[in-house]
Amino acid sequence: MKAAWAQTKRFYALRNLPFVFNQSDFQFALCCAWRAAKAERMNPVERRVFAIKEEIDALSYKSLRIDITTKCQSLEAQLRNLAA
Repeated sequence: MKAAWAQTKRFYALRNLPFVFNQSDFQFALCCAWRAAKAERMNPVERRVFAIKEEIDALSYKSLRIDITTKCQSLEAQLRNLAA
């Protein structure tokens, strides 16, 4: 929570803006702080698994013109290799 507040205040300070609480900015800062805290407690293999899963989730938001099947299959193969 402290990291999120610091990040939000730093955002306004770097842009020389008066600090005005914005719920969506703070929500984004909380999300970033939570992910950073979670990543600190993981070992390198867990970090890589987490990153691969996020990348697979992000593929669903790509344009329909982009073929994601090969990329998804390669990411899933990497996950299987890490799990073994």
